[in-house]
Amino acid sequence: MVHLDYNLKYLMRLRQMLIDQGKVDSPESNELMKQIDEYIYENRKDLSIDFILEGLASIGDAPSLLYDDEGHWAIGMEGIQNVGFDFDHKDPKSKANFDSTWFLNREDWKDSIREAIVWYLRRK
Repeated sequence: MVHLDYNLKYLMRLRQMLIDQGKVDSPESNELMKQIDEYIYENRKDLSIDFILEGLASIGDAPSLLYDDEGHWAIGMEGIQNVGFDFDHKDPKSKANFDSTWFLNREDWKDSIREAIVWYLRRK
């Protein structure tokens, strides 16, 4: 697993370098996103769940893990939330309160977190 994580971290660092250069929507950046998505999908059984979610978030995705109290999991992909404003702007670690609403279909709910991640990756 360490070797796989290293390869993915390398791809994510390359994309972050492009973002830092202001090339968020450049062809190179978009190609790296596709490579990262494919890499995660192809290695989904070998990568830890937290590494997958944190990796997706680090490249600009916003995967939100949801649970329905009935044993089902989903990764929220589309939704709305208010803008958090009650945090300390001077403290980069400060967190804000906010409300979120997710739009999910019945087929988005899966029996395991890993199944929900696979479904999320297929829908992207």
